[in-house]
Amino acid sequence: MRELEEEQKLVEEIENSDQDYLNELKATLAEQSAELEAFRVDVDESNAKLQRLREKSDEINSQKQETTSEIASLQRFIHVQKSSTRFEVYRLKDELEAMQDLHKWRITKVHSDLLEVIYTSTYRVSIPCAKHQPLLEAVKIEPVESSMTSTKHSFPALNALMLRTAQQLVSTLGEGCNVRKIVEFLGDYWSSCSQLLLQLKLMALKYPVSVKIAPSEPSNSAGFTAIASVMIPKVKAKALISFTLDTKTISRWPLSVGSVQCDVTVAYGPIQRDPILKAVLDRLGQANPGNNHACLLEACTEAMDQIS
Repeated sequence: MRELEEEQKLVEEIENSDQDYLNELKATLAEQSAELEAFRVDVDESNAKLQRLREKSDEINSQKQETTSEIASLQRFIHVQKSSTRFEVYRLKDELEAMQDLHKWRITKVHSDLLEVIYTSTYRVSIPCAKHQPLLEAVKIEPVESSMTSTKHSFPALNALMLRTAQQLVSTLGEGCNVRKIVEFLGDYWSSCSQLLLQLKLMALKYPVSVKIAPSEPSNSAGFTAIASVMIPKVKAKALISFTLDTKTISRWPLSVGSVQCDVTVAYGPIQRDPILKAVLDRLGQANPGNNHACLLEACTEAMDQIS
């Protein structure tokens, strides 16, 4: 009963209260409800936008991972390529050096108007070019400075002759000659000169050898004569055995071994020229391009044996 009385009392108070105030309160509640609903809509839209941003972020992160993976793969590929290219460069460089050592030529300068090569670190050949064609008259051949100071030449006059002859022969190669032919010609020429010098050095190991340079002629460059002094102690005699080689013989050695001109001069003693000369010619007659090692030395030795 008490609770009922309290409720009736409350109802009476409400009925006696200001209706305008209640209406205003209801209107305020309605406005707040509308604002609250608007806030709920904003929250829903914000949540939806946030969800889309999260999805976009996940997509971007996924693309980033793919891109990072591709970049890493490309970097590994580039590293391998660089390493392989560097290795290939070193390999090709080693091959080039091996080929240069094999052929005794080393390239030092390559330009559109000039090629410079060095043969066995001894001779420098400069070949001027015009429209990729060598200018034969302008080809310059000179000894490398370091070889002049570090190498002791057994026959310096002969080395100078061979250098001059190389210059003269190149200038006569004729039109249509290209750089390759010049290099091949000089390589063959200096190979012949080296073999001839070896013949003289071997002969000089046993006999005193002097070299006489022949005077040059307008139609032909000079050759030389190597003279071996052969002592025959048994009969107290001495013979001078000479070997004369012209430019053609020098440049084509050992193919030209049969073109060597021989002579014998009796310096003193009871010996005859003809038997000595015959022994020399017989030994040289046995020599050929494939079997000519120390043939000049052996010719002198057999001549001495003939006298003994």
